[in-house]
Amino acid sequence: MIHRTFSTELDSPWMTLDVDISYSFSEVEGVVELDTVYAYGYEISNWLNQDYIFDLIHDDMEENK
Repeated sequence: MIHRTFSTELDSPWMTLDVDISYSFSEVEGVVELDTVYAYGYEISNWLNQDYIFDLIHDDMEENK
């Protein structure tokens, strides 16, 4: 498994959060797992739309090919 972390902003109509997203993936198996999403020192993974986070992870993976 390869572990990666990247920083990004999550935007909504009423706020913007600076977050660090950590995930793991296996190129052989094609599996991607969300590890954590941190904002200002708090783990907020369960508060977020997982589809949106996985779209951001997909974009990060494409940028780092």
